[in-house]
Amino acid sequence: MHVGERIQSRVWWSYRVSPKLNNRKVSHLRARDYLQIPFVLLYTMPAKVRTANTLVARFLERSAAQSPNPGAPVPNPFLPQKNLQTGRWHAPQYSLRRQKELVKQARADGAIGLLPPGLKARREDGTGSRLDASSTSGALPALNWEGEPAPRSNVGIRSTQRRFKGHKWEREAKERADFVAKRMETMAKRIADAKAARIQERTKARPSLPF
Repeated sequence: MHVGERIQSRVWWSYRVSPKLNNRKVSHLRARDYLQIPFVLLYTMPAKVRTANTLVARFLERSAAQSPNPGAPVPNPFLPQKNLQTGRWHAPQYSLRRQKELVKQARADGAIGLLPPGLKARREDGTGSRLDASSTSGALPALNWEGEPAPRSNVGIRSTQRRFKGHKWEREAKERADFVAKRMETMAKRIADAKAARIQERTKARPSLPF
């Protein structure tokens, strides 16, 4: 938490610390202004400690507030969402780093089943199913998440079965090889037909008389 937020509740200290701070909001203090604040005041202010339980609980509370009816499907905040009016896609509400933090702390609490499936934890890992048997978070709400992460594709940079798309001549190599093989089968006949047609044209163009 920012130091300015810690002392915001004790605004009267800004008038007793230094006269220079009287014309400035406590939340707008600069670093050099903090040097004029008694060290005892900053040391005795307890910092907010966020545990795994509070982190997962706050995440579930925020997600449940988006659903008007209890039990209604809740949009998965770990996945991109499409605006039905504009047709545009919006990025996930939680970045991959924050998703990883939630997954790690939910696993420590045994509440991995309460989190929605995402890139950092899928259905195979237990997300979106139920609470673990050894879970102590039975009081947390279980939401009906809407949306599943797309399955990993076998085509692309992360391909394990097929290479990248390559150049155009590489993609069309098989079709071209089949086309050339079919043409080679009838090449002798086509050469004979071409020679016969050329001889016939010469014969037609030759005059009947030598003069």
